Amino acid sequence: MTNPRRLFPASLVLVATFAASGPAWAGPGDEAATAVRVFNEAITSRDRDTAVAQLAGGGVQFTLRAQHEGADPNELVTPLADYWSMIIPVLFGSTSRYAREVEILVSEAHGDVATVWTQTHTASQRLGSDAADENDFTEAYLLVATSDGWKIAAIADNRQATNIDATTSD
Repeated sequence: MTNPRRLFPASLVLVATFAASGPAWAGPGDEAATAVRVFNEAITSRDRDTAVAQLAGGGVQFTLRAQHEGADPNELVTPLADYWSMIIPVLFGSTSRYAREVEILVSEAHGDVATVWTQTHTASQRLGSDAADENDFTEAYLLVATSDGWKIAAIADNRQATNIDATTSD
């Protein structure tokens, strides 16, 4: 009979190897996280249609603090598609570069609802400027399963306010 004490070190190495490599399967939470990654990558690559395609109809953007001058600081929620349909042209039209990098912190699905938490890093360069503006913040995404896959139904973040004027002059 094999001595269990001799198997322990080998078992520990085997468990550590599998834990370090991550799960060998993709669960529903991982599929929801993919929608979040696709959304952010589409914004970085300036692909408005792909970004908006990740949003669920009737979704909500939670704005905990106004991000730009001209925004109403008293509005906590905005329709998600309206919010991003307004923000994306401003980002693309006022920057020579805008990148969103997300690190998935937690992704969990239960039935047809999932939550994804990210550590988000944005880097932008305004037109005519050599200086880059960088921000780090956490985002929480609520997703719903649809016949077309996971769709983002709500986004909230703890991003600090900036003083970028998003209003347009007529």
